[in-house]
Amino acid sequence: MRRLNLPLFQNSSIGSLAGSERWSIAKRIFEDDPDLKKLFYFADEGRELSREDQRMRSHGERVMEAVGAAVDNLGDLSPIVPVLTELGALHYKYGVQPNYFDTVGAALIYTLETNLGDKMTPDVRQGWVQVYGIVGATMKKGMQQAMDQQNMGKTCP
Repeated sequence: MRRLNLPLFQNSSIGSLAGSERWSIAKRIFEDDPDLKKLFYFADEGRELSREDQRMRSHGERVMEAVGAAVDNLGDLSPIVPVLTELGALHYKYGVQPNYFDTVGAALIYTLETNLGDKMTPDVRQGWVQVYGIVGATMKKGMQQAMDQQNMGKTCP
């Protein structure tokens, strides 16, 4: 794995994206995998989600905050590992499948490429892929732990 150029990478922060641009990650997720809409209780059948939907914007903000926390803690990820692990367990309870994180990662990279323009150099892109890889892997670990706990509960008398 290539080492990140932290100053260059952190200057491409998602913090520079306006709220309306952050919505585009959710939009892209649903374009790439429309079945993911079923996970959102507020995505009524036949109703199109939009950037005006406060609940959808709020979820997009939380996704970006989690990734942003990873960026902010690149020197020492230990403070956010428990948070990401717990988020993974929570997402397991919501019915999220591990492969959905790949869809989210692709949507994140697409959103950054679209909105950061020239700041999204190949090195910065690779950095984002690495950071999201850490976020996704840690959340998947939390999902696996939750699944193991649930299965252990089913097999124990």
